[in-house]
Amino acid sequence: MWDEALAGVTAAEVLDATDPAVGEIVASTRAILERLRAKPYLERLDAAIARGGSDSASSAKRGRTTAAPTEVAVTE
Repeated sequence: MWDEALAGVTAAEVLDATDPAVGEIVASTRAILERLRAKPYLERLDAAIARGGSDSASSAKRGRTTAAPTEVAVTE
């Protein structure tokens, strides 16, 4: 249960919190953390939700893209 809660906090921090699947993860994570009375982790979860998830997801919502992947030539 603890591993699931930590994974949920991480998901909220790096994924788009507006995604319905992430919302389900957040709800489950919140229930676990409340049962465990893990206030510092609930605060981290709330902070992640307030930020809206990952910077790349937030950038994409605003119409910005991240840097394009660099091409690498491979020779024998």
